[in-house]
Amino acid sequence: MKGKAVRQMFRSMAVLFVLALPLPATAQSLDEKVRYILEISDTERVIDAAFEGFRPMMINQLRKMSNKITPEIADHLANIAADEMQQVKPEFVTFAVDLYKKEWSEEEIGALYDFYKSPIGARIGRKMVKFTEIMLPQVQSFMTKHYVPRVQARISRDERLRNALSP
Repeated sequence: MKGKAVRQMFRSMAVLFVLALPLPATAQSLDEKVRYILEISDTERVIDAAFEGFRPMMINQLRKMSNKITPEIADHLANIAADEMQQVKPEFVTFAVDLYKKEWSEEEIGALYDFYKSPIGARIGRKMVKFTEIMLPQVQSFMTKHYVPRVQARISRDERLRNALSP
C-alpha cells in the first residue's frame, strides 16, 4: 500500500510538472515570419526616409519638365506623390512579403526570423533602420557628385544621344 501511495504521489507530481511547463509557441506562418522581418527592420520608415531623400530630386525633375511648373506646383505634385506613397504602403508590404517568399527559401526565411528574434538580431535590425536613414542621403550625394557628371559627360560626347536630346 505504501508503494502504491508513493507511485501515486510521483504521478501527481509528474502531471503537475508537465502542466507547469511553458506551452510551446505557436508556429509562425511564413507570411508572419516575413512580416516580422519587415517590422523589425522598420521597412515603412525606411520607405519614408527614401522618399524624403529623393523628394528634392523629384521636385527638380518636375520643374525641368516644363517652365509652367513653378516651385509651388512642383511642391504640390511632390505632396500628392507623398500621399500616394502612404496609401500604397499596405500593398507594398504584401508585395515585399511575396517577393521574400519568391527569392528566399523557407529555411532562409526561418533563419532570418530566428536571427531577428534573438537579442543581437533585434538590435541589428533596429540599427539597420538608422544606418539606412543615414546612408540614403549620402548615397544621393555620392551619386550627384560622382555618377551624374560621368553620365552627363558621356551623353555630351555621344552624337546620337546629343541629337536625340537636343530641343
